[in-house]
Amino acid sequence: MSFQEGALGFGLAVVVGVPLGLVLGRSKLFRSLFEPYVMALYSTPQVAFFPLLIIALGIGLWSKVALVFLGAVFAILINTQAGVITTDRRMIEMARSFTASELTIFRKVILPASVPFIMAGMRLGLGRALIMVFVAELFSATEGIGFLIVRAGALFDTPKLFVGVLVMTLGGVLLSQGMKWLERRLVPWLSVREEES
Repeated sequence: MSFQEGALGFGLAVVVGVPLGLVLGRSKLFRSLFEPYVMALYSTPQVAFFPLLIIALGIGLWSKVALVFLGAVFAILINTQAGVITTDRRMIEMARSFTASELTIFRKVILPASVPFIMAGMRLGLGRALIMVFVAELFSATEGIGFLIVRAGALFDTPKLFVGVLVMTLGGVLLSQGMKWLERRLVPWLSVREEES
């Protein structure tokens, strides 16, 4: 259950956060319109929205997925936006001088330059998603790792409590290593730089 909540929430955060970050990074108009709202929502503790999510979506799976989504999406969105904004202007101007279209510039220059930022945002979002899974199960759950930890703590069942914490920790480590592997596959030039430094 915990994996399902985390996977669905984090997957939705990536699907929504990356495109929105690319749009906000590329368009000054959209950035000036929506960035204040994004920063306001990012600065607000997402846990505060959980009672509203339960009222809107019920006490089942989807309120927890929504909380995980809120926890992860802003880290991904803001990092993606930063990647687009910090793309080397000289590279863009060089592509334009070779009569590249805006779509080609986006695909061949801006997107590859943004990938390290997107991956960093996803790694940050993954950590926040794991925290939100635990928080969601802390408040309203009858199953899952968070529920196991809370119940074991209430019953002073130390071995079961440590097993729950260990499972969460190992899950986080494995997922983080998986993201690092994906980063090496998508951004191989960063691995070369790490080896050189």
